[in-house]
Amino acid sequence: MLDYKTELKSQPHLLALFNIYLFLPILPMQNLTVATAQFENASGDKAHNLQVISRLAAKAAQQGAQVIAFHECSITGYTFARHLSKPQLLDIAEAIPQGDSIQQLIQIAQAHDIVILAGLFEKDQDDQLFKAYVCVDKTGLLAKYRKLHPFINPHLLPGDQYVVFGCNYQSGPDIK
Repeated sequence: MLDYKTELKSQPHLLALFNIYLFLPILPMQNLTVATAQFENASGDKAHNLQVISRLAAKAAQQGAQVIAFHECSITGYTFARHLSKPQLLDIAEAIPQGDSIQQLIQIAQAHDIVILAGLFEKDQDDQLFKAYVCVDKTGLLAKYRKLHPFINPHLLPGDQYVVFGCNYQSGPDIK
C-alpha cells in the first residue's frame, strides 16, 4: 500500500486505494479494490494527461486495484474550458467511443488489466457538446454518462439520464 505522506510530497497527484464489496447475483460477495486518483492535468493536452492516466493505472494495478477512477475531465482538462468558443470546444471534444482518447483508455485498460473511469468533453454527430464520464475495461466501453448540470461553458448541453451499469468481475487477474 501507499505511504501517503511520502507519496503526496513526491508526486503531483493523489492516489488512494479502497476495499469495497461488489455484489454479484450469481457469485458470492467478493472484495473489489478501487483506486481513486486526481492529478494536475495539462489543459487541453490529452496526450500528456493520458500518459499520466496510464502511469497511475499501472501503479494502481500493481498495488492490487481492479478499478481506478479519475476526476472529471481528467483527459481534456476542465477549468480552461470556461472561456472557449464552440469551435474551440469542438476541437478538443471527441466522439465516444470512436475517439482517440477512448481507444487509448481501452489500450491502457488492456495493458494493465484494470477498469478505468475518466472524463472528457464529448461531441456527437450533430456537433452538440457534453461533459462526459466513461468507464472502459479491456473489452471496450462499458458506460458513458453526460453530466446533468454542466455549468463551466454555455456551449455544453446537459445530459438527460442517470447511468447505472455493471461489469463482469471475477476474482483473480482476469476482469471480463
